[in-house]
Amino acid sequence: MPEKTDRPSPPAPPPTGHKKPALIPVLSMYAVIAVILLSGLGVIVGKALNTIGDLAENTRDSVLPEIFDRQRTAINLERLGRFALIIHKADDPKKRRAFRLAAKILSQDTAFDANPEIRSKVSRCYEAMERIAIIRGRQDVLQKRLDEDESLLRENLASLQPCSPKASARQRAMNRAERVLLIHLLHVLSSNSHQGLEQTVKTVNELSNKVDTARLDARLARNGTTISQSAIIDTKRRILNMDMACNKTWDEVNRDLETLSASLTANAAIEASQRFTTIADEASAGLNGGLTGLIIAISTMILMLVLVRRDVLTPISKTVQAMARARDSHAPIDLPEARLREMHEIQTSVELSSTLMAEITHRTQELEQTNAALEKEIAERIRTERELGRAKEAAESADKAKSDFLAGMSHEIRTPMNTILGMAELMLETDPTPEQRKYIEIFKTSGHHLLGIINDVLDISKIEAGQLCLETHDTTLSDVLDKIHLLYRTKADDKGLSLKVVVGEGTPKRIMADPIRIGQILTNLVDNAIKFTHQGGVSIEAHPAPSGIEGEIVFSVSDTGIGIPPEAQRRVFDRFTQADSSTTRQYGGTGLGLSISRRLVEIMGGTLRLNSSPKRGTTFSFTLRFPLPEQAPESGAEATREEVRHLTDMLRQRPVSILLAEDSDSNRELLKFYLAHAGCEIDFAENGLEAVNKFKEKTYDVVLMDIQMPVMDGFEATRLLREHERQTGMQPTPIIAVTANALSEDRGRCIEAGCTFYLAKPVSKATLLKTLASTVGIV
Repeated sequence: MPEKTDRPSPPAPPPTGHKKPALIPVLSMYAVIAVILLSGLGVIVGKALNTIGDLAENTRDSVLPEIFDRQRTAINLERLGRFALIIHKADDPKKRRAFRLAAKILSQDTAFDANPEIRSKVSRCYEAMERIAIIRGRQDVLQKRLDEDESLLRENLASLQPCSPKASARQRAMNRAERVLLIHLLHVLSSNSHQGLEQTVKTVNELSNKVDTARLDARLARNGTTISQSAIIDTKRRILNMDMACNKTWDEVNRDLETLSASLTANAAIEASQRFTTIADEASAGLNGGLTGLIIAISTMILMLVLVRRDVLTPISKTVQAMARARDSHAPIDLPEARLREMHEIQTSVELSSTLMAEITHRTQELEQTNAALEKEIAERIRTERELGRAKEAAESADKAKSDFLAGMSHEIRTPMNTILGMAELMLETDPTPEQRKYIEIFKTSGHHLLGIINDVLDISKIEAGQLCLETHDTTLSDVLDKIHLLYRTKADDKGLSLKVVVGEGTPKRIMADPIRIGQILTNLVDNAIKFTHQGGVSIEAHPAPSGIEGEIVFSVSDTGIGIPPEAQRRVFDRFTQADSSTTRQYGGTGLGLSISRRLVEIMGGTLRLNSSPKRGTTFSFTLRFPLPEQAPESGAEATREEVRHLTDMLRQRPVSILLAEDSDSNRELLKFYLAHAGCEIDFAENGLEAVNKFKEKTYDVVLMDIQMPVMDGFEATRLLREHERQTGMQPTPIIAVTANALSEDRGRCIEAGCTFYLAKPVSKATLLKTLASTVGIV
């Protein structure tokens, strides 16, 4: 039998019925669960924080600036109210002027531009402050006069000695009456109310019947002039009326400003409260959601720690213990294949984690550099936006200043132009000699040309903005060309040049066009041609277009002058530019004519062309297409004179009572001449306040109202007239605005104030008579 030996039995193979999962998959599964939980918690918290951040950012960028602007506007309104109070209460004219200037600057603050209603009310309040300042200025003049009268009255009262005992009772009574009268006149000067003034005036009138008028007048003589009791009383009444007007205006200004300020402050507080309440609610909801998610995440993490201990840490601990026992006993390590695979996966995971951490560090550095670059770019963009904002404000301020200047210049020039053209029209009615009529026609044509230039200056901003509107009238082409020929014939003769007008065969005699604009284009071209031509001549031509289209006309202005070099032809149409600087010094001019002419031709649908050679002359030409009228018009000048005679006869049959409010002496005389033969009864007022007072005392058929007047302008006077009509139940009286304010928006302002019609200066006699006849229902 073989000998038996002791051998260790091989380890039993692991049971095949139940296979334990590997270590790394289990750890990965738990890690995925942890990431999902943390991601869910992050989504909940991040959403809440994002909502709060959006609300806070919107509040910072939109709501708070708007609230600050409202508060700033409210503060400015309060300051404007304080300025108005100082203007109303201050006795020192210098102080009133200083605060009036401060109020004007404050009223132009851009904080008011966000709300058109506030801007409108602030503008009205500043206009009211100007009226208060003007009235206070007039009060100062009147009060100075009263102070001088009071000084003389007190001197006379002090020098008035009692009669001697030998004087008669009548003399003593008159002496006492004089003293009492002087005392009551002093009471008139110190009266602060209409009621007290009228009671004192009644006493003064009674005492005046008891004194020697000649003796008292001699006593009250000053520098050869006697102080009039009625003048003192009337002056005091005017001062009290001015006080009432100032108090009423101040009450309106104060009420409007306080209402606006309170409304802005309340709205700002309500909006801020609502916004911060919303942010607080969102923060509370986010905090509650975050706490709930955090509790769920902590509970799940605790459960995962228990499972990780059981399924991960315990196997690793057993493996380490087995390796320690093997080391101590020098026995070979016999680990299951699953444990070896798990240890290899752990090593691989550690190496991958190290690589991932290095990559994350690198990406973090790149993100920090990118964020720094973005912050720098954002800061630069904010600075640029601020500079653009300041530049925009400066441009808007400059544009407003330009508009104010043009409006003021138009008014100041149109007022004397109204008189000049009106007098020329009246001179033509005096049957002048043919030579005188020729001179007057040239004078009148030049005046209308100057008026056209004024209109061009006013429209230049609209040309640049593309908003210029062309008028269309039934126009005789030969009249337009003949007027230009008449205007420049003398200038051409003075230089020894020929000036001819050529109208080609087949050219329409009448067109539907804007004669002022066509005349302006040709006038600029002819003026330049004569200016730069020393010998030869200038030709103005109009021919049918080669296309054969009906109503299409080619205009050209040719000269034999110095010509334009080729290098200068590209910039000759630029504004403020001529051929070269020496030309400007030698020939003068602004360099605007060709630029304006080119823009006008382009607006009419054409192109201004240039053909020139040095020392051979220049030709400017353009082609325009016009509609043709259907009927022939009346003869212009004869029809106008006949119309004037007819309207004058009709008005003479039905006399019209007119209240004329006009501060210009020359314009009052001109309108008086216009209506001299129409049988009209005219009352004059030099300012709006005087017109209102006369309107309340008498009934008129028509009111002719100027707009810019001292003391009270035409807008305010018209509103007061309409208010008086409503209060007394009167039928509305036609009010015709006759003003030098010729901007397009001025018509709307006049109608809005209550005017029935609008006439822009200069006003022709025919236009005025036709408007009056239409107003009173004659035609």
